[in-house]
Amino acid sequence: MIGSGGTSVRHALVESGLPAHWKDLEESVARILRECGFHVEVGKSVKSARGSVEFDVYAQDGSISPPTTLIVECKHWGRAVPQGEVHKFRATLTDVGANVGFLVSSAGFQSGAHGAALYSNVRLMDWEEFQSTFAERWYQHFMLDVIREEARRVIECAGGASFGFMMEVFPLPQDRQVRAMDLASKHANIARFASSLLWFDGAIAHEEPRMLRLPLRSSYETHLKKWSPLPDDVLDAPALRSLLAALVNHFRKAASDFDTVIWG
Repeated sequence: MIGSGGTSVRHALVESGLPAHWKDLEESVARILRECGFHVEVGKSVKSARGSVEFDVYAQDGSISPPTTLIVECKHWGRAVPQGEVHKFRATLTDVGANVGFLVSSAGFQSGAHGAALYSNVRLMDWEEFQSTFAERWYQHFMLDVIREEARRVIECAGGASFGFMMEVFPLPQDRQVRAMDLASKHANIARFASSLLWFDGAIAHEEPRMLRLPLRSSYETHLKKWSPLPDDVLDAPALRSLLAALVNHFRKAASDFDTVIWG
């Protein structure tokens, strides 16, 4: 998809870049699933009909009934995964009674591998495809929760009428009141952005999907006009996690600014 100015815009991913090592890939997969609300174990040994087998990432989703078991095998190899690995993984999933299994490969899959996964509960994907599968759940269940907590103070102080009411209830000396109002103006854009994400449950516009497209700077022209006053690290964040980190830094800085002026 092409945004204004001819820059490529994509549906947001959680992470930017491919993990450097196999252990990093395992830990990144586990972290995303854990933040999505799964109970996750790395390197878990499970008893099967043919003996014990160890899985890279073993995850259970207890938020639904009956609970769902998801298993991920991470192949950070220098070559494509052959179909024999798919057949082996498929049989193992059946032995342990898992609902679905993901084979995540950094080097793709050999000819025949996708055919070996047909009509089964095995899903073959690369790192970006894995992220895309869980990006909306991560956004809705983790990122927005963090924003809701971290942005509360800046929304209260720079988000509109509530700040004026607070100034009436807890009047400040004239010089500090002027400084507080200047801060409210300074941080108003970041407060409005946080509010738009929370109040519309993550949807930027009614006609758009429920996911952000990143980087924000390269999004639709109408949104660019609305977002252009935002800090560069927010506008240019390539993935959801880096966007969240940038937002949290600005929320905390704004909260510290307000506390310094209001409480002295």
